[in-house]
Amino acid sequence: MKPSANTLALGAEDDQTFYLNGNYTKESDREFQVPGTVGYYFHLEDNLEKIIIAGPTTSNLLLYACYFGDP
Repeated sequence: MKPSANTLALGAEDDQTFYLNGNYTKESDREFQVPGTVGYYFHLEDNLEKIIIAGPTTSNLLLYACYFGDP
């Protein structure tokens, strides 16, 4: 996979709660809380991101691929 301007987002099943990159934002590298555990978000290089969640979680999560255009 090659780097792109697109991004990943992580949210709850209610379609209103976002844990990462919600509301069309692109966040910096950070540790974040999800139900029951912690997640880590970081960029391996410009426009190439990675999410790690040290599961298990206590609720379902939705992973979004936010498309902003061709790479």
